[in-house]
Amino acid sequence: MRSESSFASELGLERILLLDLLLGEKHCLQKGRAGLNRRELGHGALAEKGLKHLVSPAFPFCVRLACQVLESNGSSSMASVCAGSMALLDAGVPLKAQAAGVAIGLITDEQAPDEKYEILTDLGGIEDYAGDMDFKMAGTTAGFTAMQLDVKTTGLTRKQLHESIVRGQSAIDRLVRRQDEEIARPREQFKASVPVLESLQLETYKRGILFKGGAMAAKQIEVETGVKISLDDDTHVCLTAPNREEMERAKTMIKELTAESDETQIEFGKMISVEIVAVHDGGISVKITPNGKAYYVANKQLHSTPIQHPSAIGLKEVVEIVL
Repeated sequence: MRSESSFASELGLERILLLDLLLGEKHCLQKGRAGLNRRELGHGALAEKGLKHLVSPAFPFCVRLACQVLESNGSSSMASVCAGSMALLDAGVPLKAQAAGVAIGLITDEQAPDEKYEILTDLGGIEDYAGDMDFKMAGTTAGFTAMQLDVKTTGLTRKQLHESIVRGQSAIDRLVRRQDEEIARPREQFKASVPVLESLQLETYKRGILFKGGAMAAKQIEVETGVKISLDDDTHVCLTAPNREEMERAKTMIKELTAESDETQIEFGKMISVEIVAVHDGGISVKITPNGKAYYVANKQLHSTPIQHPSAIGLKEVVEIVL
């Protein structure tokens, strides 16, 4: 598995994390036409921004995170950040840090909105409806990853904005501590349902064994194990397996298959000692290594003068010669 790039990037997919926020009509008391609405799209995009930068670009999967909201009395997008962070860790996705989200509200006095006001933490539905601000903040204990500010007044003072941000960071810190009590780090191994990706180093001259003849050997391994084999770069092949057991089985098959034809690479033009294993009318068969495969050398390549049979120059079986 290569760390310098992800399979998502190679496929042209910039979004390693795709978050779907689904608001059920029965639970959210909303009626409308079937399909995604702009609330689902907007809140889902905000929650996705709060989490996607915490996933390493080297993570070799595209992740679809489905957040099914069963009740909406507050910020469903910030709730999705909290639940989504824990779900990703439970799935084994290596996040840079645990994330949480909270909505900060504001109630102001109509006569003196800049002096008389109250900041609300984790505002509910009625507070959102009757209040003057909905300030959604997502982040970690180290800082924010996404924000969205809606105000019904003409604006916020510097003090109101500062207090809201401080209150939001404090709430995120508290939520992260609570979430860490349930799961603080990604699981060490993926669940059995997660596909396994691995990059296997394979010398160039061995790759032909897998992919020659229309890649018959690679296809045979795929039929028997379900592991797909594809070219990764000049020295690696990519293996995609349904589980770890089949991955190890496919690697064993590849090792056995390539070991049968394991030969020392020969530098072009170099003189080497070989053993004659068979003499034919038109040439000889030689082996470079005792357990290696035999190579055929025609009569015209044995001597500068044309010969009709290898015996004409004294060649016979079980004799070492230099070619």
